[in-house]
Amino acid sequence: GKRVAYAAMDGKRWSVVVDGQQSADYGEYIPTPFFSPDSKHVGYLAQTGGDGKTTQLSMVVDGQQVAEYSLVLGNHFVFSSDGALEFLAVKRPDDAKEGSLYRVKLVPAP
Repeated sequence: GKRVAYAAMDGKRWSVVVDGQQSADYGEYIPTPFFSPDSKHVGYLAQTGGDGKTTQLSMVVDGQQVAEYSLVLGNHFVFSSDGALEFLAVKRPDDAKEGSLYRVKLVPAP
């Protein structure tokens, strides 16, 4: 493909660079960005919040953050052949030990 995406660190903050355009700064770690099969969409998991005790994670697709989660299962994500991104995530209230498991399916805008 003709597109390039990578995670970059500046000090203690991470960002993602897609086709030369840098994203917003995120928390401590961003796994490798990934492209949809047709290379039209790029996604990555980013640390987007937290109060020092908890960490919040968001899946970011085409630069847009989706809902925050307490935990996203896995560390290697891919778009399916139909262009959807599916993953498992946990949401739990602040300071709670238990939460709800969600099967999330994101379909990027064309």
